[in-house]
Amino acid sequence: MPALTRPHGEARDDYTIFGDLAGRLGMGKDFTEGRTAREWLRYLYAEWRRTLAEQGRAVPAFDEFWTGDGLELPVADQPQVVFADFRADPEAHPLTTPTGKIEIFSETIDGYGYPDCPGHPVWREPCEWLGSPAARRGSPAAPRSGLLLIRAATAGPSPPGLPAATGRAGQPATARSRFPGRWPTR
Repeated sequence: MPALTRPHGEARDDYTIFGDLAGRLGMGKDFTEGRTAREWLRYLYAEWRRTLAEQGRAVPAFDEFWTGDGLELPVADQPQVVFADFRADPEAHPLTTPTGKIEIFSETIDGYGYPDCPGHPVWREPCEWLGSPAARRGSPAAPRSGLLLIRAATAGPSPPGLPAATGRAGQPATARSRFPGRWPTR
């Protein structure tokens, strides 16, 4: 849909930002494929319109849609079920996996040998999250609130009810002393 207002100041849309970044990396033409954001909208709409036409559903041309008041999409008559054909007859409608079935383990992914990417689903604890041991090292309120964790990591007096944040050798803590290795070097 068209923008309601002009961008504020030097604000740009995501496509323009990432297109410029890709250009700086020498990949601008590969990223944009020579299209502006509006040209991408027109292209993607035309592809979607063609797909709907194959299903017997008519939608207006892009320009009519763009200048119109909206578009009412038809609701499917039948419930849409993921992998319905496969579920009805797995032999006749195999999936695009090596076995043709839903795979919990992938030999292909496992074959890469990455220690952080096994061939099966796994939950890995993030390096930084409020339930981590590093978060619990802060004030008693740290596991409940990331804002308090950040506040406790900075220098200066602690808010009422929170213990003073201290760094090494009892010195006042700074964010850098509380989170070593997490700050950019210059």
